[in-house]
Amino acid sequence: MDKRTFQQTLHRAFWIPFGIAIIMAAILILEVHYLVNQAAWVAHTDQVIALSQHIYLNRVDQETGLRGYLLTGDSRFLEPFNEGRKRGHALEAELRQLVSDSPAQTARNDQCVHAFQAWSSWADEAIAQKVGGVAFQLRGKELMDQYRRLRREFLEHEEQLRKVRMTRSRRTVEFVNVSIGTLAILFALGSAALGRKQLTRLSQSFTKTFDNAMEQADALESGKKKLEAQASLLNLTFDSIFVRDASDIITYWNRGAQELYGWTPEEAIGKVSHELFRTLFPAPHEEIKREFLATGRWEGELRHTKADGSGVVVASRWVLQLDEHGRPLATLESNNDITGRKRWEEEIQTLNQELARRSVALEASNKELEAFAYSISHDLRAPLRHIAGFAELLGKSAAASLNEKSKHYLTLILEAANRMGSLIDDLLAFSRISRAEAQNSIVRLEELAQEAVAEVRQDANERKIVWKLDPLPEWYGDRSMLRLVLVNLISNAVKFTRTRPHAEIEIGCTEHKEDHVVLFVRDNGVGFDMKYSNKLFGVFQRLHPQEAFEGTGIGLATVQRIVHRHGGRVWADGIVDGGATFYFSLSKSRGAN
Repeated sequence: MDKRTFQQTLHRAFWIPFGIAIIMAAILILEVHYLVNQAAWVAHTDQVIALSQHIYLNRVDQETGLRGYLLTGDSRFLEPFNEGRKRGHALEAELRQLVSDSPAQTARNDQCVHAFQAWSSWADEAIAQKVGGVAFQLRGKELMDQYRRLRREFLEHEEQLRKVRMTRSRRTVEFVNVSIGTLAILFALGSAALGRKQLTRLSQSFTKTFDNAMEQADALESGKKKLEAQASLLNLTFDSIFVRDASDIITYWNRGAQELYGWTPEEAIGKVSHELFRTLFPAPHEEIKREFLATGRWEGELRHTKADGSGVVVASRWVLQLDEHGRPLATLESNNDITGRKRWEEEIQTLNQELARRSVALEASNKELEAFAYSISHDLRAPLRHIAGFAELLGKSAAASLNEKSKHYLTLILEAANRMGSLIDDLLAFSRISRAEAQNSIVRLEELAQEAVAEVRQDANERKIVWKLDPLPEWYGDRSMLRLVLVNLISNAVKFTRTRPHAEIEIGCTEHKEDHVVLFVRDNGVGFDMKYSNKLFGVFQRLHPQEAFEGTGIGLATVQRIVHRHGGRVWADGIVDGGATFYFSLSKSRGAN
């Protein structure tokens, strides 16, 4: 081998390992940059998860407060509802800003917002109307269940994103380790192949590379500080958040935890969490811990003792962090104070139990009253027939010997007996309405109104009545019961327009929505004084004397009972000598029950 060939061989021996080392060093620098970036994204994902969980708890507090208000009518229960609404918009805007880098998560978050807005609209309607019916409450529950499902899906996707980013970070760390080892081997090979002169040059090159590595280390330190700054955002949340290691020793304590429990970070860090709080678990601690280690998360209600010795109930959520070998590393625990909510729930439960007891007693009392009315009505029929029959026989057999005054007395007896018979018949019909089984179907209300008008018109053929029948929709309910409602209301309109030379009666619809409809019967009759409107629908209640307008006072009570069975209500507007309008609503979701 000549000198030139030897020099070329020596140069190749130097430059080949050195070139590979330069390439590996460049790749290592890029991977370090990538590792810092991935760590930032993991912290970003943790921030999104914490904020989303806080929003969810805020919404649950709103639902609990509204439920307490609807059951009790106590406006104090609306305090968490209104407070949650104030904070909710700002929190939702902050979360939307955080997930703006992910169109898919932005869309899921928007779905959550829209779902909760639907529930919030329902809640406003419930507060305005103070509605607590079963059908209405079920609608609110369906809306909140939809919101819970969408929020869970959002969190599940964010957790999957966090796992992907953690996996990428671990792989990058492994690659960096391999790259460093490879560089060491290449440097060793280069050193063995070089002479002193080449080694000096290589040392200078390595020094430069080391300087670059130090710059990257500074960049890593800067990234670490940035991550710490992002972690400080946890101090801005209202929730109590702390971190404990695999031995349950507290290693991080945010401001929310200090405000809730009363211990400063210096007092809490280094303590075993369940010993510090004197925690009362809902199940054996070891059993809960096994479940937590198996699933990686746990949530439930815990009872803690604060620094001042007072007790607090919290909704606790635990998330487990694993190291690169899959071993437990740390636990992030967030606790939300639900002491007030638990107190309200206990009060609501007590009220529900009392309400159930009263409902059972009221139902039994109503059944007894209906049975009593039915029995009395039947028992009165026989003596009443005897009174009427014997009075009629007496009038015929002793007609020649009776003076006009005696004949008048017999006439009064017969009229009273007939009126009593009508009262008994109406009372029996009224009691049957409660016991009759509903036969629900689609009913053509316009056709039903025409039948009712035809039936009532037979008794008013000689009168001048202008009938106006507006278009009416089809609806779901018991046809025979709804026909009786229209017959009773139209009969009333015919009766109370008797003093008018030109009577006007209108049947129409004022409101037709997907879940309910409102119908009316209007006349230009004698009307009534609105200050007595609360008596209109009571049994045997009358606003006009018997001598002016006949009747038993059962018809409108029957109308109200039928309308209530259809999930609606009945009301009236009137002016003395200015006519009256009777309204009734029907619920589509129920039919007759």
